[in-house]
Amino acid sequence: MSLPRFILLSLLFVLAGCSSTSTNTSQAPPQKYNLPELTLRWSNPKLPTSGYNSLQGDLFLTGGNLRAVNIRTHELAYRSELKTDYGRTHIASVGNQLVVAYWDTQPGLALIDKELKTINKLPFPAGTAGVSLGEQGPVVVGNSVYVAAGPTVYKYAVADLGKAGAQPLWYKTFGGYAISSLLVQDENRIYVGESYRDESVKDHFETAEFLIALDGNGNVQWKTNTKITGVAGGKVASMGIYKDTVVADLAGNSMGLQAFRQSDGQPIWAKPTITDACEAGTSPYSTKMAIAADHVYLGNSGGVCVLALHADTGQLAWTFNAPYHQTFDNKPLFHHGVIYATNGRMWALDAFTGKPLAVGAVDTDMNSGAPLAYDPVEDQILQWGPTGVHAFKPLK
Repeated sequence: MSLPRFILLSLLFVLAGCSSTSTNTSQAPPQKYNLPELTLRWSNPKLPTSGYNSLQGDLFLTGGNLRAVNIRTHELAYRSELKTDYGRTHIASVGNQLVVAYWDTQPGLALIDKELKTINKLPFPAGTAGVSLGEQGPVVVGNSVYVAAGPTVYKYAVADLGKAGAQPLWYKTFGGYAISSLLVQDENRIYVGESYRDESVKDHFETAEFLIALDGNGNVQWKTNTKITGVAGGKVASMGIYKDTVVADLAGNSMGLQAFRQSDGQPIWAKPTITDACEAGTSPYSTKMAIAADHVYLGNSGGVCVLALHADTGQLAWTFNAPYHQTFDNKPLFHHGVIYATNGRMWALDAFTGKPLAVGAVDTDMNSGAPLAYDPVEDQILQWGPTGVHAFKPLK
């Protein structure tokens, strides 16, 4: 592992814990909060993991050395020889197969079957100058696969994934060490966060931060400088779509949010900072945005809170501060009017008021950046982290 890559990966996990204390959640049982207890359907504490995971049918997959838990048998099902980065998204479904962004001497995309056996490997032709953190694909939209690697975005044809030596339909390299976020809405609306050092500034370190819209051929439709539109931060750490806007979660000197019009990139609203909403502070970095029911939900790095903002204005709707100082650093899950988020315990919050409705009794621990997952087959909320896999019955 190169030194810059090591530093970036270390940063992800450091940021997850900054501004929080190491309070042991087992010292604060649910009964203390006078709340109902979330029903634990099942768990397997023998399977610890860290970083992103993804539910694909019956398989719950995790990064590093790619592994899969069968959520019907609750046991480890398969292992792969492929290695993936902990700090980013890395897998998607393609019909009855899976496509994986793997990281090796020469990283690339791999097509694998549901037993995690490799069918084909396609090294990225531009290589990668650095590792990308957060939501970077692969994303399957229609007949195409989009993925980021370092500063480059690639588009592949789904039909080519199984062909030896297949090349991407196009790829586009941006400034900086690695793009900060990738969002694909459809085949003609792709959004990229670009961040790089501004060499024109000679007397101190300065970065240039942009949100860029591409069409389906990789052509730039518009490019907006996020640092001059009213928010102290600038790097686009994560994105989501709300009606005709792109909502960007920004990282910088202080974390904030902005919404940009999809047609031309013009700013619609800006929330300059959210650091004052959390007890114990927050870090300037987040990759944990969920948009649902006209709200933007954030599980912060650092701090001890979950935030909800009105998606049409950016105004704070509610804040839930946990009664003990351990950070929420997972992507919240919206399900039937309830937000599920974990900071060592699984919390169920009213999605419109932030009122706590229930809390789990088991130690789920925090897993930096990892989303929670909903399984509709057995109606269960899934979480995978350092204390293993846990499945809870939803409240509704």
